[in-house]
Amino acid sequence: MIYDTTVNKINNYIVQELDLTAKEQGRIKFGIELLISTIMSLGTTLIVAKLLGILNSVIFISLAGVLLKQVSGGIHFKTPWECAFFTAFFFNLLGYISFWAKESVFNNWVLFLVLSSLYIIISLFLWSPADVPEKPIKDQRQRRRLKLISLILAIFLLILVALLFYIYKGCFALINVSLILGLLFQVSSINPLAYKLCNLYYRVKVKFVSK
Repeated sequence: MIYDTTVNKINNYIVQELDLTAKEQGRIKFGIELLISTIMSLGTTLIVAKLLGILNSVIFISLAGVLLKQVSGGIHFKTPWECAFFTAFFFNLLGYISFWAKESVFNNWVLFLVLSSLYIIISLFLWSPADVPEKPIKDQRQRRRLKLISLILAIFLLILVALLFYIYKGCFALINVSLILGLLFQVSSINPLAYKLCNLYYRVKVKFVSK
């Protein structure tokens, strides 16, 4: 498989250049897998968004979601192709929602922002950072640091959206709605329910594949 070959080549090159322990090698390989998977997902997402004519909204959804994911974690699919498919599907779905709902949201932006902010901040406080079995976060100081960064990043973006709405009214409504939807999607991915749905997907998939 091209993906596995690429990951192994990059990993082997780094391992040869640096004197790493087995634990460090595992971390490097997992980081490379995440990086390539993210590039594939974003590439697929943006190509589909361009074809659908909603590129601008999807770019800002991706920006908010991907930035927050780096520090808050979240569910991780087992193959890059699954990650690319589901990312493209949900980001473009949210892109359509932001495109068609921007005016309605602007008319009620204070309520929308307050409710979204409460859900985002509470979710990050309760569940960030959400790790995966392949990369558990055992260092409590690291966990606290990632949680703090997640909260700061989310609050910064929420304040930015509030200022843009307040100062420029509806001029940046599409950008504002897209940023909020990106944050909402990402914090939903760290919710324990998201992990249960992901596990359910794989149980169903195994039943169909094994037939």
